[in-house]
Amino acid sequence: MKKSKRAREELAQKIEELKKKEEELSEIKETKSKSQNKIFENRDIYSDRVSLLDRDIYRLRGQKEKSEERISERTNYMWNEYELTYNSSLELKTDTGMSLNDIRAKIQELRSKIKALGNVNVNAISDYNEVSGKI
Repeated sequence: MKKSKRAREELAQKIEELKKKEEELSEIKETKSKSQNKIFENRDIYSDRVSLLDRDIYRLRGQKEKSEERISERTNYMWNEYELTYNSSLELKTDTGMSLNDIRAKIQELRSKIKALGNVNVNAISDYNEVSGKI
């Protein structure tokens, strides 16, 4: 009987140790589970952030392409109209001390004055040669 009582006590002690171990493992499992949930939440947050950044990159690339196209158009316009490259136009640049709006107003004023002069006589040179030949 003593052996069975002792065996029972040992089994009770082992059961108690296993219950403590189970509680410890359960706490560890809970901690790991919370940690994993936090990781998944962070992953979702970062995934959303990456998605927003991807959209911004796409939008900014589009703006960059449009800007490069406008620069190319302006460069071609300067060459076709004035036979100037960008660098040669910088050499001609002078500081007028005027704002962009003031410059635009001045351009409009000059255009109005040119229009007020009337039509251009495309035969002026031949008319001049004819008149000077008579004199």
